[in-house]
Amino acid sequence: MITPHALLTSQTLLTSLAGLLADFMDARQLALPALRQRLADHQSMARLPLAIWLDALDELAIACPEPGLGLKIAEFIRTEHTGMVGYLCLASTTLGEALLRTSRYARLLADTIPASFQSSGPDTLEIIWVQADGIYGLLPEELAVAAFWVFAQRISDWPLRIKRVQLASPCPGDVDVYRQWFGCEVRFAGQDTRIAFDPSFLQAPIRLADPGLANLLEQQAQAMYLSLPTHDELSQKLQGCLLKYMPEGGPDLPLMAQELGVSSRQLQRLLTQRGLTFQTLMRRTREQLAKRYLADPSLNLTDIAMLLGFSEQSAFTRAFTRYAGQSPRNYRQQVWAAQPSK
Repeated sequence: MITPHALLTSQTLLTSLAGLLADFMDARQLALPALRQRLADHQSMARLPLAIWLDALDELAIACPEPGLGLKIAEFIRTEHTGMVGYLCLASTTLGEALLRTSRYARLLADTIPASFQSSGPDTLEIIWVQADGIYGLLPEELAVAAFWVFAQRISDWPLRIKRVQLASPCPGDVDVYRQWFGCEVRFAGQDTRIAFDPSFLQAPIRLADPGLANLLEQQAQAMYLSLPTHDELSQKLQGCLLKYMPEGGPDLPLMAQELGVSSRQLQRLLTQRGLTFQTLMRRTREQLAKRYLADPSLNLTDIAMLLGFSEQSAFTRAFTRYAGQSPRNYRQQVWAAQPSK
């Protein structure tokens, strides 16, 4: 059985985010040598275990027992803390484009709770983070939302305003700190975490927009995303199940749930927490496998179509061309041409 605890203990985030905590400690002149050393011990690693991050926030909360601590830490967010995702945002043309890229590559920043978008009426859009049974707590939650808001304001040329903030954690008591900081109504104990804003928010121009650089960075982000390990229990079991049944056309949701030892509803909920649907998961898996198989000279296109569960090669060709923008044959030629000659 896959539990929220299993998900929590396996999640990671970008190690450079530890620099945000270090900058806050420096500004507050907090020594905390043991905490600094633990963060430094992971500095050479690309990913920081979420447990280390949460423990660090707990220690900061003890050292600085003040309301809205996450809001104050968030004020120190810089592009270099956010890695590839931050630089992609900075090179985008509008905030809408930046948000789209952030959603697409959110796992490069943290493989915790991805964001989704929905319309809440003709004049309101919302960014929503579905909470995983409240396992993160108020400080990490408010820090994530506040850091997003600070970063959006810093990279945009427009004065921005949000309409409403909802946090999934219980009310800490001093609500005025949050209302004054965000400049809007702030609700607590919601079913999820969300920010509501006017649709014009998406049109706000980025101060240093560079579309050419954005295209280059996006190619690098795609490569980095595909190289991320499937390190947690859920990811490993999903991958194994998909690979097992893919040549037969792939499993349906009930079969996959049965293989994982959960109900269909539980599996759907776990996928939703990661910003996925079953159909999206199948499509992404096919896309990644197709690119790997096309790089293998021992497999012909008919073999690849069969391995991916297509009834015939033409169906595979149409599907691949639809999401890759070129035929499998052209993609394969480009990959082979880019490989160093032996």
